Amino acid sequence: MSTTSSLFDQIESTFQQSGTESALAQLANALSESKKYHELFEARKLQLRCELGLPLLSAESVDQLDEPVQNQLEDGLAKICREIGSSLMEQGKLREGWMYLRPVGENELARDFVMKTEPDDENIDELIELSLREGISPAHGFSLVLKHYGTCNSITTYDSELSQHSLEDQRAAAGMLVEHLHAELLENVRSDVQQEEGKPAAESTFAEILADREWLFDGDRYHIDTTHLSSVIRFSRKLLNESQIALAIDLTEYGRRLSSQYQYESEEPFEDLYPTTRLYLDAVSGVRIEEALEFFGNKARGSDAYNEGYMTIEVYIELLARTGRHAEAIENMIQLMPDASPKIGIAPNILELSNQSGDFHRFTDFCRKHDDLLGFVTGLLHQGQAEKGQAEKG
Repeated sequence: MSTTSSLFDQIESTFQQSGTESALAQLANALSESKKYHELFEARKLQLRCELGLPLLSAESVDQLDEPVQNQLEDGLAKICREIGSSLMEQGKLREGWMYLRPVGENELARDFVMKTEPDDENIDELIELSLREGISPAHGFSLVLKHYGTCNSITTYDSELSQHSLEDQRAAAGMLVEHLHAELLENVRSDVQQEEGKPAAESTFAEILADREWLFDGDRYHIDTTHLSSVIRFSRKLLNESQIALAIDLTEYGRRLSSQYQYESEEPFEDLYPTTRLYLDAVSGVRIEEALEFFGNKARGSDAYNEGYMTIEVYIELLARTGRHAEAIENMIQLMPDASPKIGIAPNILELSNQSGDFHRFTDFCRKHDDLLGFVTGLLHQGQAEKGQAEKG
């Protein structure tokens, strides 16, 4: 509705006859009906101050108020932010709504609105910005990048932005890329087979399709951007989902057959990218575990952390943890890292490893030797909690 002179007169009349509270209620109703939500926010604040008996035009500092009133004011403002933020998002004004929901930590509420908003040409960039860059739902934002902007942009986004988000979000994004690239590459390879043999390949994996078709790589041929493939294989080491790991393993079957000019050098211990990643993924899948631990263990013990960094060591410790060798992981962390603390975030820390094993004695011994009283007591508390849990189960 538009603001008319009669509405001004009505509010003035209400103010004179019924007082401030009624006039403010009438104002708020008018602004709500006309969907003027930014103005409604200010009106709601006036209503709240009126309700609490606070001055309306000369706001005191919150710190100067009595604690009970201060708490009521803060709770009321948070409620108003939720109301206005939700109303704006309901109208499709996502960024404006987030301005009100973010200060009160309403990520879940914002996520509900973002997730149910159908992307289109007008709102896609806004959805990606809020989901991914504002952290409302990073995995959802990444899926939008992949769907609307393709593999290349998604890989760039993964490298530049996903590291700022949780490991869970990184795994979700890596899984999407593995599934997407595998499907695209499989379609391209099958098409090539059809052109050569007159019918598409009946097999469903690269291991099967490529077994007797070496000609697919004749003349340094490839079927997908090889830099995309190498990047996705690199990301795949974060995966936990068994079916996605299986797809990543299958991608290494394709990658290892590529011409040497497409066998890009990778960081240690994955310098020979496709075979070593295959070995790593096999191990976390429960296959070739001893072979993998020997290989990555030798790499870790032979690495020069001072000059090369700690990645090789952390990969080995992480692999020990992922294959259930928590005690070995703790011992190697203590031996290979000066302060037994991950430097680049690949390996779990010693407390996490102890928690996974349910035994904190090695951790508390380490804290004793390093004069870490806080860590020592933390370990004792965790050990007590673990023993209590075991006793309740038994």
